Amino acid sequence: MKAKKVLALLLAVIMVVALVACGGGGNKPEPTPEEKTCVIYCPNPLETMNLYSVVGYPSGHVCHCVYEPMLWLGEDGSYQPCLAESWETSEDGLETTFHLVKNAKFHDGTPVTAEDVKFTYEWCQNFPAGKKPTAMVDHVEVLDEYTVKIVCSYIEPIFMEYVSTMGIFSKNYVENKATDPEMKMEECGSGPYKLTETDGTAHAYLEANEDYWRGAPAVKKLEFRYVSESSSASVAFENGEISVLEAPIAQGQILADSGKFNFQKVAMKHTAIIALNCQKAPFDNKLVRQAFTLAMNKDDIITVAYDGQAIPARIQANPASCWGVDFSKAPDMSYNPERAKELLAEAGYPNGLDLTAMGITFKTIAGGYHEKVAQVYQQQLKEIGVNVEIIATETPDEDCVAGDFVIMNEGLSFRTDFAFNKNQYTAAGFGGSNFNWFSDPWLEEAYEAANKLTDRDERAEAYKDIIAFIVDACPGIPYMHRMGIYLFSKDLVVPQFYSTNGSAYRPWEWSWAN
Repeated sequence: MKAKKVLALLLAVIMVVALVACGGGGNKPEPTPEEKTCVIYCPNPLETMNLYSVVGYPSGHVCHCVYEPMLWLGEDGSYQPCLAESWETSEDGLETTFHLVKNAKFHDGTPVTAEDVKFTYEWCQNFPAGKKPTAMVDHVEVLDEYTVKIVCSYIEPIFMEYVSTMGIFSKNYVENKATDPEMKMEECGSGPYKLTETDGTAHAYLEANEDYWRGAPAVKKLEFRYVSESSSASVAFENGEISVLEAPIAQGQILADSGKFNFQKVAMKHTAIIALNCQKAPFDNKLVRQAFTLAMNKDDIITVAYDGQAIPARIQANPASCWGVDFSKAPDMSYNPERAKELLAEAGYPNGLDLTAMGITFKTIAGGYHEKVAQVYQQQLKEIGVNVEIIATETPDEDCVAGDFVIMNEGLSFRTDFAFNKNQYTAAGFGGSNFNWFSDPWLEEAYEAANKLTDRDERAEAYKDIIAFIVDACPGIPYMHRMGIYLFSKDLVVPQFYSTNGSAYRPWEWSWAN
């Protein structure tokens, strides 16, 4: 009997010890700020850590955490120092001298110098996304260890905005330490975060750079996580598995209205478009493109697909946030299905147009607003006698860049100056952001001449004619400038989400509430 009591006592002690070891039966202590991971949702797969090979936003978000430019573009259009503490431009506007900070270091501990800036401007031209922001650069001169001069061959009105997109790479790392000369799965930045691991598709893990020259960020661990379905991402967010969510507007508004989460709305510098490949039939015919434009009821699409949280677009730039956009000379291409039928007949299709019979499919991005837009527009096209089948693509950006489509819905960002849109409407954007593969000799010359004008009033006047030409030519169908809704957990403090510099996120400005 006594032995049984001793055995019972021993079992009780063991159980208490086990409970303590397990955290008191489930009362697991809250992780400290140093232990917490901020999980950021990515709607598309990650691609690469090479900033100059990036096509889609998710990889851009990651790269902006590890690489830094010489300056940032502020939300108000002003330029703010980053790796360069100051700069000055020559009277002719062709030479800009940048004075670098002297205490910035790359993640391998080596200093950021003028040689690294020169190397980045030359090396990036080997990659698709590096050509556009450096097209105007004739050469780069190293004046001393921390002073660099960029000499342009022609006036580029948004040269400084391009500078704000140029993350600086370590020359020493790329040339002597990189395991992959294209830097697809590794990084050598000077930014507030370091890459610790990535599978190149679904996950990228980052940790705070504790030696960051502007001070270590408060949020110590980041995970960028790809989730293929936005509804699944919303469920994961509600369950606390995701910290930051850019949601489709309808889903996002429901979550915001619940009061359980923090949220911000941002007017995106983004235009949603129906891309029409102007180098492939039938969209090599302007009459067909005009008919497809007039067939679209943009108000209905915005209501059904985006819960009314956008404004109709006429061109791939919003006049409210892009200087130089003026439609005073542009024709009216608003919804007119009867006129659309007439134009199809003029183009040689009096009985309508069966794209399916021609072997043409309408590519779309599955899930979210893109798929809804495709479905609504498919019905609108039926009203003018056009039949087309919708299929999903997992590689939308790559398809557009390669021209591997005929009709497709997509989206593109714009900048604060209409000078940038040369890349979306001329041959300068082939293989890049000219998703419609459109070019015209008059437009090429007109844009080239306009962008050389140093008088802003003269340039604005020239853009009126250019915009009138583009609206009439209908190279693709811009249909809305959308609002973005960003939700984040209650324990996360986010001062601001951004619409500039190619990324809405600056996690180094964030902190944990407890």
